[in-house]
Order: sequence, then C-alpha cells, then structure tokens
Amino acid sequence: MKFKLIALKCFKPSITPLKIALIYAAVGILWMLFSDKLLAMWVLKPDSLLHLETLKGWFYVLVTAWMLYALTHRSVTLLERSEQSLRKANQTLRALSACNRAIIETEAESDLMRDVCRVIVEIGSYRMAWVGMAQDTAERRVHPLASWGDEGGHLESLDVTWNDTAKGRGPVGTAIRSGATCVFQNIVTNPHFAPWRRQALDQGYGAAIALPLTFDEKTSGALCIYAAEPNGFDAEETNLLEELATNLSYGITILRLRTERNRMHKERTQLATMVEQAEEGMLLVNIDGTIQYTNPAFERICGLSKPDIQGQNILALTCDEPNQACWQAIADAFDADKLKIRRFTNCKKDGTTYQVDVSISAVHDSAGALISHMVVMRDITHEAQLEKQLQQAQKMEVIGAFSGGIAHDFNNILGAIINCSELALENLPVDHPVREDLEHVLKAGLRGKHLVQQIRTFSRRETPQRLPVEIDLVVKECLSLLRASLPAGIELRPNLAVESSLVLADATQMHQVLMNLCVNAAHAMGDSEGVLHVSLGNVMLGVNATTIHPDLQPGPYLTVTVGDNGCGMQAAVMERIFDPFFTTRSKKGGTGLGLSVVHGIVKSHDGAITVESEPGKGSTLNVFLPLADSPGRMATRAAADRVTGGSERILLVDDEEDLTYAGQKILQRLGYTVITSSDGLEALATFRAAPRQFDLVITDQTMPQMKGTDLAREILRIRPDIPIILCSGYGSVSNHVVTPKDVKSLGIRAFVAKPVTRAEMAAAIRRELDTAP
Repeated sequence: MKFKLIALKCFKPSITPLKIALIYAAVGILWMLFSDKLLAMWVLKPDSLLHLETLKGWFYVLVTAWMLYALTHRSVTLLERSEQSLRKANQTLRALSACNRAIIETEAESDLMRDVCRVIVEIGSYRMAWVGMAQDTAERRVHPLASWGDEGGHLESLDVTWNDTAKGRGPVGTAIRSGATCVFQNIVTNPHFAPWRRQALDQGYGAAIALPLTFDEKTSGALCIYAAEPNGFDAEETNLLEELATNLSYGITILRLRTERNRMHKERTQLATMVEQAEEGMLLVNIDGTIQYTNPAFERICGLSKPDIQGQNILALTCDEPNQACWQAIADAFDADKLKIRRFTNCKKDGTTYQVDVSISAVHDSAGALISHMVVMRDITHEAQLEKQLQQAQKMEVIGAFSGGIAHDFNNILGAIINCSELALENLPVDHPVREDLEHVLKAGLRGKHLVQQIRTFSRRETPQRLPVEIDLVVKECLSLLRASLPAGIELRPNLAVESSLVLADATQMHQVLMNLCVNAAHAMGDSEGVLHVSLGNVMLGVNATTIHPDLQPGPYLTVTVGDNGCGMQAAVMERIFDPFFTTRSKKGGTGLGLSVVHGIVKSHDGAITVESEPGKGSTLNVFLPLADSPGRMATRAAADRVTGGSERILLVDDEEDLTYAGQKILQRLGYTVITSSDGLEALATFRAAPRQFDLVITDQTMPQMKGTDLAREILRIRPDIPIILCSGYGSVSNHVVTPKDVKSLGIRAFVAKPVTRAEMAAAIRRELDTAP
C-alpha cells in the first residue's frame, strides 16, 4: 500500500498507459526476483513451499489486479477533471471572446455592461453577473448599474459599500477598496459574506468573484460573478476573468472617451454654426495682428469679402480712409491690451454708411497665455435710427406741451383783442378815421387766431373732425391752386392713380398738409427749372411697420409722396425740419411752422411722415395715412355769417377780466341779459340763489378755484335742463379738459374753442337755446 501511494504520488501529475505498463513490469520483476528467496527463508518444508508457490501466484494476481485498477481509476478521474477544467476554460474563453465583440460593437456604456453580464451568464454558464460602481460619497455605497440572471431580485435589496466595514468586506467592496481580484470560493463558510449569505443561498449561489474595474488609474467599480457550486473559480478561470474585466475597463474607457469626443465635436459644431449664423460680426486676430477668421455677418456688415480681409494684418485696413478711425482704434486696443466697447460710423465700398458697436475681448490658452483677440461688431444702424426717431418724438412731445400752454394764453389775449375790436367797430361810423386802424387790429387778431390754431394742431391738442375723405380730390384741388403760383420753370407732375384714397381725416387739415408740403418743395427748387412730383399709393404694412416709423401700426395705408429735385438737405437739417420755428428761409419770410403743423396733423390722424434727402439731389417726403374701411363723403362746414341775438338771460363765467368785459358787452348788444362771475364758486352761489332766472350758462374750463366741468356738474344737479356751453383756450381735448365723450356724459351741450368771435358765439348760443327742451 505504501508503495502504491508512492507510485500514485509520483505519477499524479500525469498518469499515462505507458507509465502504468512500466509500473506493472517493475513490480513483476521485483516479485520474481525476491519472492522465492523470501519464501525459502521463511518456509523450511518443501511441501509447504509448494503450496506457498500456488498462493504466491494468486497473491500476485490479486495485488497486480488491484494496483492496475487503482492506477487506471486514478488516470480516468484525472482525465475527467482535466476535461471538465478544459470545458470551463473553453466556456470562459468563449465568454471572453463574446465580451470583446460587445466592447467593439456596443455604443453605449450601460448597454456594454449589460451585454457583458449577459454573455458571462449565458455563454460562461455562471449563475449571475452584475456591475457595480463606487459612489464617492460619505456612505461610499456601491450602485448596481447592470446585471443579468438576477431573476430572484437579489440586487434590489443588496446593500454593499466599499468602506472597511462589515458591508464593505464582501468581494465587491474588497475588490474596489484594494484594487485586486477577490474570490470567495465558499459562500457558506466565508465569514465576510455573512451580511448577504441568506439571500445568496436562496438564489442558489455557491461561490463569488469580484474583479476590479479601473478607469484613469483609479478603481471605480467591480464586476461581480456568482457560480452555482463552491470552488467554482480555479486559477485558470480567474486569470481569464481578470482579462475580461481588464478588457471591460478598457472598453468603458474607450466609450467614455468616444462620448466625450462626440460631445466636444457636437459642441464645436454648434459653436461654429452659432458663429457662422450669428447676427454679430466676429473677427479673430492673432497676437501679431494677422486676421485669422471672419464670419459671414462680419463680411455682410462691413461689405468686405474673406479674400479682402482674411490673412491680412489689421493695420493694413487703417489705410481705408472712411473707416480709418475704427480700425486704428481696434489696433490701438490690441497694443494697449485695453478691452472696451466703442461706437463707430463706417462706410462700405458702395458708399452706404452704417453704425456699429465694437467690443474687443482677449482669448487665452489653457495656461492663461494670450493667443489672440476677438473683435465683435454689432450693426446698430437700425437701432440708431429708431433712437433718433424716439428722441425726435420726445422732443416734439415736450414742445407740443409747451406750445399748448402758449396757445391757451394767446387765446385769452386774442379773445379780448378780437371782441373789443368788434365792439369798438360797432360804435364807430363808417367814415370815422379810427375805424381803419381798428379793422387792422381785428385783422391782426384773426391772423393771430389762425396762428394759434396752427400751434394747437402742432401740439395735437385739437381733435380734427375726422370723416371719410377722398384724398385724391383734395390733392387735385391743391394742385389747381398751386399751378398759378408756381414759377414758370417748375413742372408739376401728378400721379394720382390709386386703388383707394379714402381715409378718415379732416379735409381742411389734409388740404393744409398738402399745400405746406408742395410750397416747401417749390421753395427748395427756387426760380430754377425743376420737377415737383405728387403721387398717391397703397401699401400694406406688416408686423415690421415700425421699421418705417415707430408710430405706425400694421395695416393698409395710403401714401402721399411729394418730391422735388431741388437743393436737398444735410443730415443736420433733416433732423430739425419738423421743429417749430426752425426754417432755412428766415430771410425770405419763413415762419418755421409749416412742417411742424404738418407733423402735428399727420400725427393726430394716426399716421406718420418720413423724409429722404441728399444735398444736390432733392428731397422726398412720404405721408402715411391709415385707409378707411368704407366709402364716405367729405364733410363740409357751413359758416355762420348771419349774427342773431335774443332776449334770454345768460350767466357768463370767466376768470379773465378782459374776456368777461368784452363777452358781456357783445351779448348785451345782441339783446341778452348777462350776469357775470369771475370764479366758479361765486357763479355756483349766484345760480343756486335763483336757478330759474337763467336760460343758459357759458363757462370757461380753466379757472383757479373750480374748473368749468365741476361747475357744470353742480349746476346740472340743481337744474338738469339748463343748457351749458363750455369754453377753453386749450382746444377740445387736452390735459386740462375732459374728452368730448366725457363732456357729453356730463350733460354739457356744446364746446367752443377760444378765441371766439362775435358771430361764432352768437351762432352757438342760438343753436343751444333753440334746441333746448
């Protein structure tokens, strides 16, 4: 037996048939050489020796048979184990090969982890596989990212960390913490698997191996594989699985690098697209001043092409005379390393001017060294135009408010002059020498009244009587009046063919607009030969209507264009032509109110006026008026030439002493009984004392203690049927007077704008008294 064990041990590494034959031959030879001698020594009788010879044969047969059986059985067992090990190694190799294919073909990291786990279970014939990643938090938990074969939900309640604690000393936590492979060959007997043993045994797990996953030379996760039987991982398997884990780490790293590269490529593509499609012009200049890159917007804004600028030195552009200041300032900013924003007015090759805001920023590399400069140009031409228009509108608003106040004071003064002149003329005989002087005074007062009306219109405090008007008829009327007054060298060229010229407007004011524009155009041409163009057109303005003028709203418009080929205007003059009292014809009798009034009238009609001019090439003014929705007839206003009086009793209220004096005189001469009052409180007390003694009340609106509307409200509470006429020097709509709708809602019968002539006041009084209930 001892010899047999020695022989088995000697041939354990590799038992072959040849070795078995040699062992059998050696035993037989030794038996033949020494068995007889041993028997002769131990047995003295010949008969006994014969029997022992027979027994010796049988003993030899039995011993050699048993020895042959033992050697053959051992050989078969080793062969079976070798075949089993080879089979498992082949399975692991196939799994390794399949995993390598997955690493090459899979695009997503999570898909790669899941595919590797699937291959390990399905091809490697292991029970379950999962990939966990170490969370770099205070708890240091391991989060499962992918798995395969976990039908029993083992991972759902798995609590694993990579701390050096009970829950971190399992195979996964140990592999992550140590960065080395950790094998638990027997889950039942390994004390470090105690926290998860019951769950693992319920799922039929016998052994576990955890292989570290390393990224950027840092262990950040582990691949954990469960086998069904204990001792499920031999040395050769472990080596192959370690190679698989290394390949998985490499594959995940490659995927992450590929994902990062794709992300960076996408970002660069998006950035390039943004730069190429940006509205701002961009210019990249190296530190030596060489222009490295320009985007399409820069070329469009500056009117330059890439061959003209790319590759050139920034200083080479300073020779461009119109834009020298811009390029020189940019070059100086590079040299001084001063980053700033400045505004420039440049000129393209075709002569078009444009305004830009230029900002310069430094570009540094990862080490912080300056490598280039980025110049960004933003075209603000349109914004600058809108800014000028806004400033002009604000200036006109301020001037309008100021002129409206002046108009109020003038109206009161002119009212006293006109009324007193009318009274004086009535008292003088026809041949009196003073009569002619008074007539000149009255004529001057009426001219002043007309001037105040112009100021009021300019300040937009007079609401025009807007009715449907065919503007082509108004234009024809204006042109027929102009033909006789135009110099012989000026040709009048009208073009009035238009689909619709119907607008809601005050016909008189439209006439005033056209006459002013045509007279100004004629003056611009002087006595030389020229052409005066007057044309109408229809245009539909869309959502970008404000690009023409900020006050315009989308919709259909009628355009009235008046153009000339006269002297034209400089930009500085164009900016001021709508300013009141600004004129370039002061020595020829220009008042500077014509275009201001035009601006106010057009503005009050919800329209706009634009001007285009160039010195030596003439000017063109375009008026935009909203088209009316339906046809109508132009309104006509009848003048009240006949003065009619009466015998009724009138309460006249005005805080201006001169107006009260003249108004009382005029009304008394018309036959009325007049009671005057200088403020609203006094007038209210007078009316309250005897409300039935008055037939009509005339009150000023602007008074210190009580406004006219407040007085009217109190009087109408006392006697609702009393007719009331409201007067104001501000016009029918202003900051000091309620709107006509509100006046009507108060029960006030009529509104009269100061100054009021004798005939106008007489007509208004009779109209209200004759229609009173």
